[in-house]
Amino acid sequence: MKTWERFPKFPICTLHTALSRYLDITSPPTRSFLKILATQASNHSHKEGLENLANDLQMYEDWKHRKRPNLLEILEEFPSLQIPAALILTQLPLLQQRYYSISSSRAVYPGEIHATIAVVKYRSQGGKGPLHEGVCSSWLNRIASGTTVPCFVRM
Repeated sequence: MKTWERFPKFPICTLHTALSRYLDITSPPTRSFLKILATQASNHSHKEGLENLANDLQMYEDWKHRKRPNLLEILEEFPSLQIPAALILTQLPLLQQRYYSISSSRAVYPGEIHATIAVVKYRSQGGKGPLHEGVCSSWLNRIASGTTVPCFVRM
């Protein structure tokens, strides 16, 4: 007989590890998350701005397309936000898997997998905004040679 088992969102870890390995802090926040963030703003205009973005779909889509804001940029745009760590941990989405094509041959490199990956970098706001980097490609570009990379092979 099968029973339900508790499955944690991610393992017990530090806040730094959760934000750097498990949670997506780079994608623009959802409207529902903005609504929750509005409750954490101590400045009335910040609260109102977040509520407007959360409640007006067209305004939200325009803002998201123009700025592509990540969590840090949200905190910079609305500096009166005081967000408890527990709220961040429960509201941010999990990092999603990245799929890359294998560019090596088992015959040439037995027991090894080689992938060709382009490092993603772009500026939002028509090239005038802050530099955004691809989550996985930038991480892979920064890690030391010999670092174990968590991965799986999908066939």
